[in-house]
Amino acid sequence: MLWPVLSALSCVVAHAQVSASGVATPRALGIGDTIPEAVWQLPVQLVLPSGATKITSLSEWRGKLIILDFMGLWCGNCIKALPKLDSLQQTYNGQIQVVITTDDRVSQLNQFYARNAANNPLTLPAIAQDSVLRTYFPFKAVSHLVWITPTGVLATTTGTSYAQARYVQHILDGKTPDWLPKIDQLHFDYNRPLFASSGIPLANGNIRSNIPLYSVLTGPLQGVQPRAVTVSDSTTASTRRAFINMSLYQLILYSVGTHPLLLPDDRVVWAVEDPDLYRYKADSDTHKATWMLLHGYSYETVYRDNDAPHQWQQLLQADLRRYFPGLDFHLTNDTLYISDNPHTFQTY
Repeated sequence: MLWPVLSALSCVVAHAQVSASGVATPRALGIGDTIPEAVWQLPVQLVLPSGATKITSLSEWRGKLIILDFMGLWCGNCIKALPKLDSLQQTYNGQIQVVITTDDRVSQLNQFYARNAANNPLTLPAIAQDSVLRTYFPFKAVSHLVWITPTGVLATTTGTSYAQARYVQHILDGKTPDWLPKIDQLHFDYNRPLFASSGIPLANGNIRSNIPLYSVLTGPLQGVQPRAVTVSDSTTASTRRAFINMSLYQLILYSVGTHPLLLPDDRVVWAVEDPDLYRYKADSDTHKATWMLLHGYSYETVYRDNDAPHQWQQLLQADLRRYFPGLDFHLTNDTLYISDNPHTFQTY
């Protein structure tokens, strides 16, 4: 297996072209932008799997499809994706260059390569201690793949699920990517109510003033990582619970008091026409980001603190049944029953 090495999480901030002091700072590039010459010539410290290091720049791979894999050695899923990226490198050697890009130190990268040399040797080089490239290609969640065409254009940004031969060939053929890019919202405030996020005006322009007791179901928020949020407001004696970018299945699990990671698949009884509309499956032909855009939801409710402790779960259950007519579900003896026909499970 590939062994992740723990290091500190980096903080990503997109800079303007000129700071308050008048000193020029990097400008974040967008999809379709031509890579500036300053970025091509930016010196970076490259670590090779052999342990050798050198100072180079992106211009070393100019004319190839460059895939920068912004990641961290602390990220287990990023590590798991490296063999797939390495395989692409070997398949398209001479046409593409995949470069691990991280803020980890040289010593950490050397230790990582050494640990994996026996069972899972990698051929991919790594840029160490990066603090500048990520300001040109800002992101919030890793892995973050930046695709630069052989002609020097930022073609797209994706997660590692797009590290497949068909997408590489698509760009090598000179075609414009026709898939959903990964564009992270860098400063999304999970404490901000969905009413405010959706552009619905609230009293006095203050998002915390006169907030009513309510519940709301919206579509997914693009570029935002999934999260369950609880915010208490002592001034209004109310609590807000929000579930950002969740599948319908995840919302059902939360509503019955079960975390999505704690219920095994064999403890779920499906009696629905199409379970794939309820949850994303790793073997799906549709990428997760696209699936979430089509089938994902965000939900929040605000309730009084003096309500019953699990009042929000009852509200969520009632709302799901109201928003999805025919939907029924129940947790009995650690088994979850889900039906799109309310008469399917009449015995529970």
